[in-house]
Amino acid sequence: MDWKANIIGLERVETPEIPVETIREAVINSYGHRMYNNNQCNEIDVFKDRIEIHTTGGFPKGHTLEKFLDGSKKAIRRNKLMACTIQKIWKRLLPV
Repeated sequence: MDWKANIIGLERVETPEIPVETIREAVINSYGHRMYNNNQCNEIDVFKDRIEIHTTGGFPKGHTLEKFLDGSKKAIRRNKLMACTIQKIWKRLLPV
């Protein structure tokens, strides 16, 4: 992942190309959407030009990327307790 460097006064300040908040949300979502009925772990791969997050989730039966993108299918909660916990945490972290 690329970083942008700015000089502010006498200090060099580096910021990531992809905002940290965006990465955090993607990682948290990967845990919310994964399947917990197997012992595989989520995997995060960081490359110079991208970040890949792999989870055991995948699309539920009858869902495809195309159907999700065109709005004909919506995201579903595989683990309602995990989804509710993540939602409560986000509400506390994000300003209203």
